[in-house]
Amino acid sequence: MKTKIIIAAITLLLGVTTNAQETTVLTKEQIKLVHQKDSLINIQAKKEEIQAEKEREKEKKRAEKESEDRIKKEEKRRKEADKATQKLEAAQKKMEKEREKVEKEGKKIAKAQDKLASEKDKLTAINNDIAKSTEKLDKQNKKGKLSPQDITKWNEKLAKMKEKATNQQKKIEKAEKEANKITD
Repeated sequence: MKTKIIIAAITLLLGVTTNAQETTVLTKEQIKLVHQKDSLINIQAKKEEIQAEKEREKEKKRAEKESEDRIKKEEKRRKEADKATQKLEAAQKKMEKEREKVEKEGKKIAKAQDKLASEKDKLTAINNDIAKSTEKLDKQNKKGKLSPQDITKWNEKLAKMKEKATNQQKKIEKAEKEANKITD
């Protein structure tokens, strides 16, 4: 290949064609010029090869950088996703704690209301007992079956029942305060 290039270069320089019938003898200077031209061609080829190598290296570095950038972006995206997941989990835990707290408060309120209802039922029962005892005392007193001592005993019994009713009313007020305290 080199020899064909050299021959082609020599023929161009000398103006000799392949169909030419006359042959020319090359002088040392002409041979030297042909070698210089060949050297220039070789140097140019090497420069082009070096330039091509530089371009390949540049392209390789660019591809590596793009790959690294893609990897970094993917890592960043993954970290952001992890961070968002952690925030979501933290929010869910907080919501769960709030829900448990509300349930606990609801149970406390229900318990306080049950206690209040129970205390009111007890007061109603005491008041019913007082009413029945008073009615019984009145019936027996109208019939004249009671002695003054029996009347005194009945009155003491009724006074105890009324005191019990008063104490029960205090318990109701206390239960109402507790229920109001919990709901506030």
